[in-house]
Amino acid sequence: MPMAESSKNKRYVSCELQIGERGGPPTWHRVRVCPLARDESEAPNGFLLVFTEIRDEIEARKRKDYVHRKLRLFAEIATALARAPLRIEAVFSTLATKLSAEWGDLCLIFQRVDETLRLVAWEHPDPDMTERIDTHLLRRPLTVGKGLTARVFQTGRPVLINSGSRGNPVEPDCPLGAFFVQFPVSSTLLAPIPIDGRIRALLCLARASTDRPFSPRYKGLVQTITNLAGMVLEKTHEFEETRGELVERRRLIAQQRAIRERFELAARGAADGLWDWDVAGDRFHASPRWCENLGLYPRACDGSSELWLGRIHAEDRDWVEQTLGRFFDTRGETLEIEHRILHTDTKYRWVRVRAAALRHADGSVRRLAGSMTDITAVRESEQSLRFDALHDDLTGLPNRSLVRDRLQMAIHRIARNPSEGYAVLFVDLDGFKRINDWAGHLLGDELLRRVAERLCDSIRTVDTVGRYGGDEFVVLVDHWNELADVLALAQRIIRRISEPIQLGDDTVGISCSIGIAIGCPAYLSTADVLADADAAMYQAKQKGPGSYHVYGRSAERPPTSAETMREQLRPAIREHQFLLHYQPVINCIDGRIAGFEALLRWRHPELGMITPRSFLEPAIDSGALNALEEWSFHDVCQQLASWRREHPALENAWVSVNLSPRQLARSRTLTSAIEGAMRAAELPAESLVLELTDFATLGEEPDALPGLNRLSRLELPLCVDDFGLSGTSLSDVLHLPIFMLKIARQLTDGLGFDENAADLVRSILSLAETTGIKVIAKMIDKPRQMRALRELDCTYVQGNLFCPPKPALLLRNVLADWPARELATRASIDQHELPSVDHD
Repeated sequence: MPMAESSKNKRYVSCELQIGERGGPPTWHRVRVCPLARDESEAPNGFLLVFTEIRDEIEARKRKDYVHRKLRLFAEIATALARAPLRIEAVFSTLATKLSAEWGDLCLIFQRVDETLRLVAWEHPDPDMTERIDTHLLRRPLTVGKGLTARVFQTGRPVLINSGSRGNPVEPDCPLGAFFVQFPVSSTLLAPIPIDGRIRALLCLARASTDRPFSPRYKGLVQTITNLAGMVLEKTHEFEETRGELVERRRLIAQQRAIRERFELAARGAADGLWDWDVAGDRFHASPRWCENLGLYPRACDGSSELWLGRIHAEDRDWVEQTLGRFFDTRGETLEIEHRILHTDTKYRWVRVRAAALRHADGSVRRLAGSMTDITAVRESEQSLRFDALHDDLTGLPNRSLVRDRLQMAIHRIARNPSEGYAVLFVDLDGFKRINDWAGHLLGDELLRRVAERLCDSIRTVDTVGRYGGDEFVVLVDHWNELADVLALAQRIIRRISEPIQLGDDTVGISCSIGIAIGCPAYLSTADVLADADAAMYQAKQKGPGSYHVYGRSAERPPTSAETMREQLRPAIREHQFLLHYQPVINCIDGRIAGFEALLRWRHPELGMITPRSFLEPAIDSGALNALEEWSFHDVCQQLASWRREHPALENAWVSVNLSPRQLARSRTLTSAIEGAMRAAELPAESLVLELTDFATLGEEPDALPGLNRLSRLELPLCVDDFGLSGTSLSDVLHLPIFMLKIARQLTDGLGFDENAADLVRSILSLAETTGIKVIAKMIDKPRQMRALRELDCTYVQGNLFCPPKPALLLRNVLADWPARELATRASIDQHELPSVDHD
């Protein structure tokens, strides 16, 4: 055929054909036929044939045609899917229809639900075949199985099966096998449809013709199509969810609008302020009445919880937050709190807050809502009634009941800590009956009021003055340091009351007699103390108007003079009237006892328990200081050695002993006394700490520094007491071998509510850390102080919150039980609160 055409056209002709090779498959060639020289009849004399192999060109052409068909099909399916309604069933149906029409084959789409397959769309171009297919068999849920279908779900890749003859190429355990028994299949293509990153559907293409089986290239094409379908299905699913959410949101908005209308109506009609707190997002909303009760504008009703908590009185906020914390943790249903809250007029109002909680499934609070009622008038009425019940109507002073109550507290306190002294002054006016009869009861009452004012002017703020009855007054002196201070107060009261008083047109003069009872652990009841003070008052009256007398068994005058002290010291040492109290120092990190402070006390037969501040000077002047030091250091070292042997946890504990500059300057045997005591107890040098009191006056004593230098050869660690007060700074102690510092009580008292105190303590801790000096916070007796110290990372603490000073005998049970207390202490430290040791 090419030769004839070439002969006819008189030029070369080309064609493409397959030429079989011996022993090999046929290959594609391009043949060019050229006519050779022609004769007179114009017929060619011959032909030239040129064979060129074009197998690669044919393959490239087929690939190009395949790509064109693929892109066309992909574009058509993408267009069809884009035009399909935004419903999942419509997307599946469109995909099945388009694929079936394109290839003239059966197309099935199954959706996976757990371990079953549910037919959601199918299509076949032949209506006769559609009638023969058992649709009931198709509609029945099929199991995923373990064959090719399961492999598609496991691998996420298409699977192609072709058979050489008509039959069922699907494996027997394939769930589609039962269906393909009715439908003869020669080629099957299974492809996964991914939705939201998971294979949630299966595409099955089945072809009965053996003449045109599926090519392996179909796998990539079909996978691309199913991926596109998966993306469309994801968007369709999101659209359906969004549409459902919009419908639900409209319903909720309508419901919330109705609820808000009811809430606003109820809020306008209620006298209480209503509020709502979204705890998770910390969004706080209050009703206009709530804002009106605090003087706020209604537009300020939305904000964070600080809108409420930030206005609570500083003294109330801690326990309000603690109450809220307990309510959150204990899963309570309702809450009721009374506290003070700031009004815009800068005054505080008392309010009662009631609330109910809405919780998550795990019990945590999601929302808190309730009301706030102004109860200021009720509180003021209660306070007025309480004040009237405990105060004198005439003078406004505490009455007998309140005086006895405060005196009982002082008795309990000195029983726990003998160093916390108190004194009672029983004041009786001299000749008041005569003046009352002469001037009349009205002026007599005015005279009592003037006397009450002068008594209040004479005392400290920590003391209490009350009217005991008639013309008798009682003054409770709390936390006095020296008996001389109490006597000075009595003299000041006598002078102040004896000043002339103007009553109407007349000027009158009056005096008073004062009986003094010094508190001691021997007193167990208020009646005993007041009886002794009353007896001392009658002794004072015998001395004459304007006198005072201290209660005592044998002394006509108070045995508190330096001369009397000097005379009593040496017999007191021989009679073992001196004793040592010990207070533990706690390590906040592990809850263990790190050391002790030894405190010397004199159990005076008449004055009760007195501190070294009262008898140190007489001891120095009398020469009894050396004997007292030798005894005290020996007892301290022996006691520490005994504790170390009995309690393994105390093997590294130390004990500190107080030394004043005056003591360093006057003592000549201090070094030898300490050295002998430590040698006898076999204690290392680091176990005894010398605590320097009144450090600011160290340079004022000429012989204090030489005395300190003499002690330096013992290589004992030093501690500075009351650090942080005026006159002491870190630069003053850096030239000394300082082991630790004790923060002054004046600083630790303000922890928990005074930011200035916290800043000063933080500075001391920071400076001490850079120099390697340990820091002890002493006089810790309130949980708020401990919480603040924990936030400041203070390691060592000491105070009555843990254990008050006790004699060694009474500390025995505390130390024996300390491992258990240690665990409780450590756990409570984590909760920012420490358990106190039994003070009895």
